[in-house]
Amino acid sequence: MIFSKDIEKINEKLLQLGYGTTVMHATGGYMQAPQDLVFCVVSNRNLNRVKQAALAIDNTAFITISNVSEVNGNGFSTWFNDENTNLRSLNDMKELSSRRNRSEGKL
Repeated sequence: MIFSKDIEKINEKLLQLGYGTTVMHATGGYMQAPQDLVFCVVSNRNLNRVKQAALAIDNTAFITISNVSEVNGNGFSTWFNDENTNLRSLNDMKELSSRRNRSEGKL
């Protein structure tokens, strides 16, 4: 999440860079002042690019970074088959992929 007085410019820059964003309107807890923020989910390898873009526009921007265990939808990977809902490990996923490839003749 990025909090800034220049949230419109930061949002536009992130969109130009090809990142999806959500702009939210919030109220500060202490001062009760309205505050806009932009929410953007990116991979670790793109994190510095997003931070640099935001800080180039507003070097006082308040940026929070959180680890996310899963993202589904809008360009992110999704497992839809019921057989995938009970996967317990990476080895289970590899085995499932291998079985699919064999059944499709891809070996």
